[in-house]
Amino acid sequence: MYTWQNPVTITTSPNDEIKPNYAKCPICQILLPKANLFIHQIRC
Repeated sequence: MYTWQNPVTITTSPNDEIKPNYAKCPICQILLPKANLFIHQIRC
């Protein structure tokens, strides 16, 4: 049985700053993929 990996957990690197599909959470300033930002803000 496979364990489900949390898609919000990502490894951050300086290159993430220039990716257009990433955005910072306005609440905690963590850089996240835009696809996960909405879900993160609910939990943040």
